[in-house]
Amino acid sequence: MSAGLRLPEGFRYSCIGCGRSCTDFDAVAIDAGTAERLRRLPLFHPRLPAGDGGLPYTRDLTLRRVPAEGGGARCVYLDLDRRCALHVVHGPEAKPVTCRTFPFRFFDTPAGTFVGLSFACTAVLEERGELLEARRPELEYLARLAPRERIGGEVRVAPGRTIAWHEYEVLEADLLMHLDDATPLGRWQRHRLFRKDLLRADSVTDAQRSLAADAARAESLAPARGWLEAIREVERRGLLHELPG
Repeated sequence: MSAGLRLPEGFRYSCIGCGRSCTDFDAVAIDAGTAERLRRLPLFHPRLPAGDGGLPYTRDLTLRRVPAEGGGARCVYLDLDRRCALHVVHGPEAKPVTCRTFPFRFFDTPAGTFVGLSFACTAVLEERGELLEARRPELEYLARLAPRERIGGEVRVAPGRTIAWHEYEVLEADLLMHLDDATPLGRWQRHRLFRKDLLRADSVTDAQRSLAADAARAESLAPARGWLEAIREVERRGLLHELPG
């Protein structure tokens, strides 16, 4: 395990209680131990809509979805105030690890554990909350709970070709020089490099194609939705593909 958390500079996050993530994702997986713990916890909450009896998870161990007011669906634990009933009644420790660690993601490298953020989160997107450095003790705790991706001393840049970690750092630094942090698109793309999205595909080349396609998708959505909502939609769709369930 690599030592030390690497936090992105200038990024802020504090949950604003909007509940959007609790309606967007329909495949939040839990393990058998979490399922048994949730089964034993009372589901009742005075602000939960009626008719939510039964188990709070599905047969394939994902949090149950129920009809939302005004259409669509929501997590069974999202109450009428758009707050997590588990959190309100039993405290944050009662929530599944996926929910407790969102919007953070952790990636172990030879240079440390990089803490990334999901732009599917409204607070992250709108830069609301306290600087991440102020949350370092909490993040160190969450890093011990969360599943982490890892990369060793070599990076596959293309099929049949690898480079050393220090060479990858030079490659990443060169890419960063061409991205403008002053624009929403540039800020998002720079953070995607920081959170090591280039290392999440079979090769760096494959990841570069995927990131370019995502940028093009955001550009196509921006005229109608605005840049922030366009970026959020692309991130949301990406997470839907990543979440097990």
